Amino acid sequence: MKMVEYLVLRLKEVKGLNLSIATRQSITDVVELRNHGWEPSRMGTIREKTSGQKKARAAARVRARNLIARVQEGAADPWAGLSNDARALTALLELAASRDRGAERALACVPDEFVDIFRIVATPATLPIVLALRS
Repeated sequence: MKMVEYLVLRLKEVKGLNLSIATRQSITDVVELRNHGWEPSRMGTIREKTSGQKKARAAARVRARNLIARVQEGAADPWAGLSNDARALTALLELAASRDRGAERALACVPDEFVDIFRIVATPATLPIVLALRS
């Protein structure tokens, strides 16, 4: 049990490094699974979000709106720096799911390397949008 505790602490430490979105998500899944007693069926329980989580989501929405503005202005590379920003990409998908025209236009010009990232961060509600990107 002590070794598991050390391993989970080390995973949390490593998660802060410059890792891919898929790796960070895998670490999150392992830590969450351990917090739920290694029972996957208990992982989906809904918890109240902390103020820090709410602020992080709001900041991600701001970054998504900035991307939309850069796409509308015709910036040379509006997607620069977003490949490791899972929250901003998720916020962009959520905006597109709510029929935001700017988000839909931004997704219409998404670079190919972002399509797989969108598949990783997609939720059941935003997955149809991501699948539409492939076609």
